[in-house]
Amino acid sequence: MKYVIDTHALIWFLEGNPRLSINAKAILSHPDSQLIIPATTLAEAV
Repeated sequence: MKYVIDTHALIWFLEGNPRLSINAKAILSHPDSQLIIPATTLAEAV
């Protein structure tokens, strides 16, 4: 399945932040997830 990742989810996942939901963490961790990261998300994360 394809998922569009927003800035908060990306940063919280990379930080290991407990505010990230269990479902989001599972999706971001699963090797078969097709993640779409918009350019604006990457720009905001920088």
